Amino acid sequence: MAAILPDICAEITEKVIAEGQDSSQVDLMRGIIIFCVLALGGCEDREMMDVKDAVSRNLLDPGATQFRDLKRCSGDQEVWQGEFNGKNAFGAYTGFKPFFYEKYRASTVGDDDFMALMDKCYSDLKSKAAPVQSGSLESDSGSATDSAIEVAEEAADAAERAAIEAQAAIDKAEQ
Repeated sequence: MAAILPDICAEITEKVIAEGQDSSQVDLMRGIIIFCVLALGGCEDREMMDVKDAVSRNLLDPGATQFRDLKRCSGDQEVWQGEFNGKNAFGAYTGFKPFFYEKYRASTVGDDDFMALMDKCYSDLKSKAAPVQSGSLESDSGSATDSAIEVAEEAADAAERAAIEAQAAIDKAEQ
């Protein structure tokens, strides 16, 4: 919005001068435009505050909640997505967890409407996905199966590395 502000001001200046109005009216119009843009920009900030409040409301220490990747969903602009990190009873952060927000309600993993909100959030991706044709996997002479096996092996390797790193962190913490 701020990027188009100079263009709008220039256009209005040209129209006002063409109509023979003086520079004080031009300055007044510029001021009104800038005020409107700033006021509209504040709406997004207010909504973001509402999202954060709804997510942190039921946590043990709402004021300590951390957020990251907070944004509107691409599939449905009324739905927000992000991750939050809250504290447990011992005062330690529990790790970032995903959430979705719509109409003053936050939904986290395990809530009844979490999957429905996730579907709404990513609905634009469903339409971009290429449809799978019936029988196409068999006609590919095993290449789809080979690819799936490679992906599974990579995932197993990543899980093993993560387990080793986790054990190393536990060992270090115990020392």
